[in-house]
Amino acid sequence: MKKTPSTVMHLPVGSSAAANDPIGTCTDCGVWACSMHATRYAAFQCAICLPAAAVVSAVTGSASSAANAAKSAPAANRSDLLITGRRVLQRIVGDMRHVGLTIAPAGRPNLITELTETLEAEMATNRQLTADERPVPSAADVGAAVSNRMGRLEPNPREDAPAIIVGAVAMAYHLAGEGDIAERANGLQQLQRPWLVETPLLLDPVLWMVAVATQEV
Repeated sequence: MKKTPSTVMHLPVGSSAAANDPIGTCTDCGVWACSMHATRYAAFQCAICLPAAAVVSAVTGSASSAANAAKSAPAANRSDLLITGRRVLQRIVGDMRHVGLTIAPAGRPNLITELTETLEAEMATNRQLTADERPVPSAADVGAAVSNRMGRLEPNPREDAPAIIVGAVAMAYHLAGEGDIAERANGLQQLQRPWLVETPLLLDPVLWMVAVATQEV
């Protein structure tokens, strides 16, 4: 199914390329992307992978252009969203620090190692699929991707991590067809569940984890 983004990143004036011409292969996922779904700011990253790379940068303390892009999103400057962003950061970093330990914090699953089980339980009670049966990744695939990517990282959050996380969520959800979260009064606290967005396949598994975390902080 071909999708056109709500916000188009225009090519430079006089460019020999058309808007839908492929301009590169994403360094993260390998997708072949056009100028409407990617930005060539350093290493080429598609619009799906950029928010996830920003989240990884935020929680590990690494510098990245993806983090800078996320932090520049309008939502990243809203004080009420940053409150939730800080709580989400604490949750993710706490779970990262408990990876490999036999005793986890009481009363909550580890979103790094137990995301599959968490998603299966929530999706069973909050499925609400539309009549067109939109394609949705399996909970097992999402959980495995998050565990493989996040389970090996050492947490060392950046000072501006909450703003990066908020901006990353805003970018990802806008891409997935959910509009601008900065315009919503409820912000992140009532974020649409990732399997119920307009196009779930446009959300990287890391953003599924972040979205689940917003429901639990």
